[in-house]
Amino acid sequence: MNGTLQKHSGLIISLLVLGMASLTSLMLVDLFTFRPRPNGHFSGNGNPALLFVFLLVPLYAVWLGLVGRASYLFFGEGLTRGEERLGIVVLLILLLLLQAFIAYGYAHLIFHSLGSTSDPEATFAGSRGMNQYTNTAYVNLITYTIGTIIAILAGYVFALLRRRN
Repeated sequence: MNGTLQKHSGLIISLLVLGMASLTSLMLVDLFTFRPRPNGHFSGNGNPALLFVFLLVPLYAVWLGLVGRASYLFFGEGLTRGEERLGIVVLLILLLLLQAFIAYGYAHLIFHSLGSTSDPEATFAGSRGMNQYTNTAYVNLITYTIGTIIAILAGYVFALLRRRN
């Protein structure tokens, strides 16, 4: 096992650094997203969190690629030894379903607090689903986790396909 860790030490260090950088960017998006005021109006100050979204997207994309690669190597080594590791996969699928349910509820809560798009007094009135208050409905730790779980599952699928060929 120690030889495996040494062999993949660059990947492990990259995962740690990119994980911390992308999570920090995610926190900055949340920090700079305006909080809605019930029955309030748009602040008119634009969306400062958008600057951090542009930083987050490439970091998160590389993070997902590295997580998928690490998952591919992890499951691939197990599959060559005859270990299916299905328990991990089932757990990940259950976590993915739970996270999707939570993400839907969280987004619904945010949009409900902003009011209806047809109510002229609502914060959300006239917008088409994206404004300076809704970053956290789409860009949050829940969706971050969903993407990471999908990358892990994709690594498993690719390792399984490689084994079958």
